Amino acid sequence: MRRLAVVDFDDFVGMITVDDILVGLAADLFDLARPVAAEVFMPADWAGRSRRGLGGDAAAGVADEATHPEPSDSVRLFVSDGLICIEPDATLHQVAERLAAEGVGTLVVTEGERIVGIVSERDVARAVASGRDLNLTTAAELGTRGVVKCPADTTVQAAAHLMMGFYVRHLVVEDRTGPIGMVSARDLLGAYAS
Repeated sequence: MRRLAVVDFDDFVGMITVDDILVGLAADLFDLARPVAAEVFMPADWAGRSRRGLGGDAAAGVADEATHPEPSDSVRLFVSDGLICIEPDATLHQVAERLAAEGVGTLVVTEGERIVGIVSERDVARAVASGRDLNLTTAAELGTRGVVKCPADTTVQAAAHLMMGFYVRHLVVEDRTGPIGMVSARDLLGAYAS
């Protein structure tokens, strides 16, 4: 269930959704997660992210100082280095092989230059669980068609709201030239957990 009726004894007061609760808890989660993140995300871990815009000497791969992202930062800090694409007629077996080879959880389904969907490891897992033949089911059949996009200067907080509003876990990030990469909910969680 994603919604609950709120009552005062027998009187209906209103409705509350999962999104309402998540937005309301975001500040509390931020405060609770900071001590844990200080142990989990050590400065050395963030140093490797300098290629993605967190500062430091990108050639050396070392950050000048420990940088902790914030919800007000741009999603550009978390954008993957380009989109990893697959054709719509690729089988889910090929999708699984590509996910493993690239070490990613999601692929963008494209027809030429046009983005037509997203297929993830969750989609592959659901297909296996439902007994679908991975050599007969295609990326286009199983992938998500509703691709949600955001500009590169979107804040982490606004991106999180977009994900919650559209019930998606990935956003395609664009600048004036077109798509430049993707961010996932897991990527953005670091901004709330640091």
